[in-house]
Amino acid sequence: MSYPATPDGTIRRDYRTINELVFHSLLEDVLSGRLKPGERLNIDEIARRMGVSRTPVREALKQLVAAGLVENEPHRSPFIKALSFEEVIELFCIRAALDGMASRLAAHHISDEQLNYLDDCCRQMESLVELRQYNETLAINFKFHSVIYQAANAPRLSESCLMFYRHTEQARHLVIDLPGSHAEICQEHRVIAQALRSRDSEAADNATRQHYFNSARRVAKSVGKEIAI
Repeated sequence: MSYPATPDGTIRRDYRTINELVFHSLLEDVLSGRLKPGERLNIDEIARRMGVSRTPVREALKQLVAAGLVENEPHRSPFIKALSFEEVIELFCIRAALDGMASRLAAHHISDEQLNYLDDCCRQMESLVELRQYNETLAINFKFHSVIYQAANAPRLSESCLMFYRHTEQARHLVIDLPGSHAEICQEHRVIAQALRSRDSEAADNATRQHYFNSARRVAKSVGKEIAI
């Protein structure tokens, strides 16, 4: 694969785009379960499958290592990291703090258009839950939280929120079949959206924190455990 040499930086922009495409492709493979915890990642094989050189694959794997989804060992191929129960609970508690702050800030900045979008996400999720289309529900869930991160107007915080979102997505299979969990999540989203519409930063923060504490409790329940938060 060759790249046109131009003095205006086209090569670098194209290069970054390829890196991003490889990263997001591998990320989706991890989050969807196509790549299983413990599975080894062969750089040459991935490069051939994607039709790219080894370099963007290596860069994508570095990003996945930084995100805590892939682990490296000396002289061995990198592999998909398996999260322990304790790690999953800790991640949801971290998300409670980070996303709570994002909602607190968003309450001061969010636009009417963004508020309407959140309401629309809630309606879509509720309809999808009734149809038991849970994978589609999770896609809308990501959009819901992404709007709040954007409205927070705090790029570093938003980046951290997204990173930990990716961490906990790996554990979504623990609650996907838990009876009533999706309806509970929909209701929690409604509470968050209402607090934001009221421009109540304290209520938005608290509602968001409770959402993630409840998510941690649901994970615990799915494996027959109880936790104190």
